This record gives sequence, C-alpha cells and structure tokens, in this order.
Amino acid sequence: MRRLARIVALSLAVPFLCAMAHAATMYDFSATGTPYGNITLTLPASPTPASFTSTSFELSSVPLIVDGDPAVENIDFFTLAAGGGAGGAGVRVDGPQLFTGSTSSPTFLTGTFPIGGFSLTISPAASEVPEPSSLFLLGTGLIGACGLLRKRITGKMLS
Repeated sequence: MRRLARIVALSLAVPFLCAMAHAATMYDFSATGTPYGNITLTLPASPTPASFTSTSFELSSVPLIVDGDPAVENIDFFTLAAGGGAGGAGVRVDGPQLFTGSTSSPTFLTGTFPIGGFSLTISPAASEVPEPSSLFLLGTGLIGACGLLRKRITGKMLS
C-alpha cells in the first residue's frame, strides 16, 4: 500500500513541478539598415521595466551588438499615443507600438516592423539550454530506470 501511495504522489508531483520550472521566453531583435549599422539584441518576451510612464517604459543596461561591436544602452519603448517605436543613446525613431499590455507589464510583439526607414524583426530566440522542466523529467526517468534495475538485480539475488 505504501508503494502505491509513493507512486501516486510522484505521478502527481512531476507535472506540478514541471509546470513550476520553466525558463523565461527570450526574443531576438534585429534592426537592419539603420544609420548606425545592423543592431542585434536579445530581451525577455515580457521584460521588467527599469522605469515606466503612461506612454513609455525603459530597459536599462541592455547589451547589444552594433555591426559586430558590443555595446550597452538604455532602451525606451513607446506607446502609439507617444508615437510608437523605440529609442536609445539619444536617438528616437517613431513607428508602430512594439508591445502589448501596459507599460508597467509589457509583452513584445513578434514580426517585422518598419521603423524610421529601417526594418526591425522580433522573433523567438533559439533555446540553447534545455529548460529545467526537461531536465527534471530526464532525472525522474533515470531514477525510475535505476529503481527497476535495482528491483531486477535484487530479485535475481533472492532466486
């Protein structure tokens, strides 16, 4: 009976723990044809703003690559009421609003957007590291396989 209770408890715990352990979704930003060159950066799909107003939010110390050279800038994103688009390093380009939700809790849109005479593409980043839930599932599978192996070895020793 205890064995059945353990199996039921584990089978209920695994999906719950897997749902809790997840990596943040990241988006790649790629601006081509800007006066400063090609700019690439990666941000969380739903970032936490360093500051925000009713018409914009700011992400501070964002690492980016400008024509192969690394840089760090504060980037502002604006609502349609403020002209949309984004800005950083003293430059502001109007365009479509690049996020949904409020400026205090934004989520970036994906797609290709015309901004200030150049093109900005926002797309999901490729995941290079397995998510914690995948690792957890692998670990529980290995534990189960070890348990079965132990049971077979113990059973053969008793026979």
